[in-house]
Amino acid sequence: ATTAAGATTAAATGPRTGGIFHWRQSSEPKTLDPGFITDSNSIEVGQNMFEGLLVQTPDNKIVPALAAAMPTVSADGKTYTFKLKPGLKFSNGDPLTAKDFLYSWTRVAQIGTTAQYANLMYDIQGFEAINEEKDDAKRQAATVPALKATDDLALEVTLNGPSAYFLSEVTLWTFWPVDQKVVEAKGSKYDEKNTWSTEAGNLVGTGPFIIKDWKHDASMTLALNTNYFGDKPAIDGATIDFIQEDATAKLKYDN
Repeated sequence: ATTAAGATTAAATGPRTGGIFHWRQSSEPKTLDPGFITDSNSIEVGQNMFEGLLVQTPDNKIVPALAAAMPTVSADGKTYTFKLKPGLKFSNGDPLTAKDFLYSWTRVAQIGTTAQYANLMYDIQGFEAINEEKDDAKRQAATVPALKATDDLALEVTLNGPSAYFLSEVTLWTFWPVDQKVVEAKGSKYDEKNTWSTEAGNLVGTGPFIIKDWKHDASMTLALNTNYFGDKPAIDGATIDFIQEDATAKLKYDN
């Protein structure tokens, strides 16, 4: 039974930390490749594996994540300059620099329209024309002149015009950085059938967790990313069970 004394003790000791968090999804992520993510399950898991330059807080504020501060903006409102935190790493220990954002964002354009949410990046000057180029060879060889890594910690982005919602877009999954070495070692750079984003031992990200184990269509186990730049999460890990039927999920919860 809950008592006043018990409530006082709980308040004094604060919220519980540590342990393994359990949650259920109706199906497993289709992919955790930011260039190809389309469904809510993939986004939900991906948010634990990746972070980008900016994030949106629960109270709808946009704040720096991998960025050291909010970007500076040119007088005409078209050019944004992001400065990265120094010493950033991917979850496998590879260094993370502005060149990784240049690669990752350009890759989304080069993938073509099979990157279904590439339109989130169409505010970037020249991005749409490359993404919608029908000639695969031309598209995949193209660069986005409006994206520049001016040094290891600085990314410059030029838009078609001033945009009130560009920073909100930067918080979304298509803007998450990927590790070029890993992407190109585990399947085609432009193919959503790659293995780097669909197998536990291959996936490399920038978020607070890594995938320790992935039993397809059954469960996924998340562990702490020891190379994460931010504060240590309040939990030690998580287990996701993929259960389609609500009744089956409730039975597992009750037991």
